[in-house]
Amino acid sequence: MPKTWKDPFKAPEAKKVILGYLEAFDPDILVQFSQSVPVFVAKLGLEVIKPDDVWGGLSQDGSLSPKFGIGIFDLLKDIFEEYFRYKPKYPIKVTLPKIPGQFSLFWSSLFGEIPSPVLDAVERLYKEPLEIGKVDFAPEKLTDTLQATFSFRGG
Repeated sequence: MPKTWKDPFKAPEAKKVILGYLEAFDPDILVQFSQSVPVFVAKLGLEVIKPDDVWGGLSQDGSLSPKFGIGIFDLLKDIFEEYFRYKPKYPIKVTLPKIPGQFSLFWSSLFGEIPSPVLDAVERLYKEPLEIGKVDFAPEKLTDTLQATFSFRGG
């Protein structure tokens, strides 16, 4: 638990916090980034997958849809049809910020993260039609980076 959660009261147990998050967000699946899943989480009966399982079919069968959730290709197709079909007077920018190593987990939670094989396909299929730009992100550039309407993290 974060040290700041102790003051002025005793920090709650990690188990209670995790179960509270799971109850509040009510996920259909869990993506396991740790080496193991706590027993109390496994007992909930939720499907637990590895991160590579989400896009596992991309390299095997050439599918552009993830096995779980809504994929970036569906989003980019909708963005293209809604905003890029005709050249607007004030175009919307799609930006792929490159995240620095320091605090990368935090910045990834803000911008999102695209696995390398998916990023390669995004660039091949959508870089030119959506005029996707890349920017080296730095914390002092946060405001400029967020001014881009759609941001996804690139490799």
